[in-house]
Amino acid sequence: MVHITFSVPRQHGPRLRKFLESLDLLAGWEPAEGYRVRAAFTGELDEADPRLAQLREFGTAFSPDLGILQRVEALYTIDELRAAPLLEFSLNRSPRELGYPYAGQYDFAIGCPHCHTGARQVGPIRVNPSFSDHPSGFPRTGVVCQTIDFDYLVRGELHAALASAALRGLKLLEARSKRDEPTGWWQLVAEHTMPRMSPATRGLVRGDDRQDLTWDILLGAGLSLAGPAGMMAARGRAMFADHVVRAAA
Repeated sequence: MVHITFSVPRQHGPRLRKFLESLDLLAGWEPAEGYRVRAAFTGELDEADPRLAQLREFGTAFSPDLGILQRVEALYTIDELRAAPLLEFSLNRSPRELGYPYAGQYDFAIGCPHCHTGARQVGPIRVNPSFSDHPSGFPRTGVVCQTIDFDYLVRGELHAALASAALRGLKLLEARSKRDEPTGWWQLVAEHTMPRMSPATRGLVRGDDRQDLTWDILLGAGLSLAGPAGMMAARGRAMFADHVVRAAA
């Protein structure tokens, strides 16, 4: 399934409506009325639908300034979902005080210059090696746990399943103790972050380079959990929102 949306200047609104009528897609029509200065189309089509190419062509021709926005979503049947060996990752345990994020563990040259969200991890996470039911150690049972910095660690059969699946965008790094000893637990590391906002996005305070609030807003909103500020992304949304409002004021 392809989710597609684009808008055209008000003067091209009637042309867009007529075009959508010819494709029997008028249900996705959004007229330029009231405060809306652009007419738009938003809809969902099968990837094999021949009308998709026509929509892309129209949107590219009449909206060269903003272009078109597309999102491809894979849809599966219930039987396909039930047959999947790996389907969903969830955790119902409280975070544990395991992490020791040393400065040398991350490359801070990329990502947000203020909170470091999006920084690239270049070394293994350092953890408390003790095993106990106390929050400051690894759990005695189970195959997954989470640090207070929102890093996920797995072991045993779950680690083996994830490693054999070779999932794109997922890297498994063995957690090490403060003495650089193996722990038998493996950290789930996201290899990619979300792209920066489009220059066409309005309503934001921007700078001239990466040292700007746009990077803060995008990654601080929780769109990426890579790097040490995954904790910030999950904990600090209200703080970031307040920071943005105050900065904009």
